[in-house]
Amino acid sequence: MVIGGGICISFSATFVKASGVSAASALFYRCFIGGISLLILGLFTRESYRANAKTYSILGIVVLCFSLDLYFWHDSIFYVGPGMATILANFHVFFIALVGFFIFKEKLSSGLLIGLPFAFAGLWLILGVKPAQVNNDLLTGVGQGLFASWWYALYVLVLRYSQRMRGRISPIASMAVISLGCALFGLGACLASGSSLTIPTAFSGLMLLLYGLTGQALGGLLFTWGLPRLPASLGGPLMLVQPALAFIWDILIFNLPATSLTVLGAVITLAAIYLAVNGQMRAGKTSSRKIP
Repeated sequence: MVIGGGICISFSATFVKASGVSAASALFYRCFIGGISLLILGLFTRESYRANAKTYSILGIVVLCFSLDLYFWHDSIFYVGPGMATILANFHVFFIALVGFFIFKEKLSSGLLIGLPFAFAGLWLILGVKPAQVNNDLLTGVGQGLFASWWYALYVLVLRYSQRMRGRISPIASMAVISLGCALFGLGACLASGSSLTIPTAFSGLMLLLYGLTGQALGGLLFTWGLPRLPASLGGPLMLVQPALAFIWDILIFNLPATSLTVLGAVITLAAIYLAVNGQMRAGKTSSRKIP
């Protein structure tokens, strides 16, 4: 399930770029199509949406964080391409660890401390530019991607809390509510920025349909169902299927220059992310054993 979810979501950035719509419009269509699909699924599984005000307040925070993550990630795709933008989005593992360190007083593992500088070194190799070649578009794309990963880190933390609190609703119901809430955010962003919701071509419509069905609905559900059934030591590494494949699709579909340094940079960055994930999981296990 986790590998299948990773494969589904790995095409998301490809669908966004191929659709040719704005960042806000892509946000709206992804979440609206995915949300409607989940609502239909919920009718068959008889999901309940009854919950108290606190539950929906927390889900509102989840919606805000995920909407901002998707908006900035979409923007990053247009500047630096699907592969780079997706790898940047996976820097959320570092932000989650930093939030845990400063707010929850969790330990930073040696794996994370070693992995962080290597992750940025790998990014520089992927970009394949000299300092004199750095321009505003490149800086904007990298900045938007890192900003998206920050909001995704907050999304993961708040979503995790929402699934553990009393009075929570099921994962399918939660994802349907979150998706439709993000669709409303996307609609508001379109109106505020003057972005058109018009789908330019039938091909664009197909890309957006596939984006909503696989990226938001199917991929998300496969992750939600599969991850709790896996050992933590296996779940984190398997999720790296998504950015690795997104990078490959960027090479095969959009002709991203695949030099030896570019590929080496991707390998180093993904290995650094794995090192950080694995290190933090080990640190978490050690801390839990010390709690009486």
